[in-house]
Amino acid sequence: MKANATFLFDFVTGTGSGDRYYGPGSEEVRDTRGSAGAQKIRDAFVANECRTTEFTNYGTREAFEDTWRDPFGTAFQVGGFGGASATRVTKEGKDMLWIGIQNEAGTHSFFYHRVPNSPFDQGPGRTIHQTFGWVESLPAACQD
Repeated sequence: MKANATFLFDFVTGTGSGDRYYGPGSEEVRDTRGSAGAQKIRDAFVANECRTTEFTNYGTREAFEDTWRDPFGTAFQVGGFGGASATRVTKEGKDMLWIGIQNEAGTHSFFYHRVPNSPFDQGPGRTIHQTFGWVESLPAACQD
């Protein structure tokens, strides 16, 4: 929750970086890994015969319905996304799954698509570009 409160403060005040990467050890990724959106990416990977899957879409309405019960979670803050991918990778000789999510957190999402994103790169309400990335075990259906 602390990370999301900080994120909201940065968004509202226009402070902090406009481009953010959250790696495997971050609070944001730990929170996102168990989300319905992350599961949708895994399911798309399996449905694609365990091959690279790009541009998995998770709509704002679907995301809201899945996350509104935890308004302090990263998944609620991110909401829907249109730029997610899953790729089979080898790490230390073992097949793994890399998941990446691209998100634009701006006024368009904040006001539930009623207004456009701010045209400004700085200041309150400017769009913050987020990238989440982590590696995890392959889904059971993909293990040989």
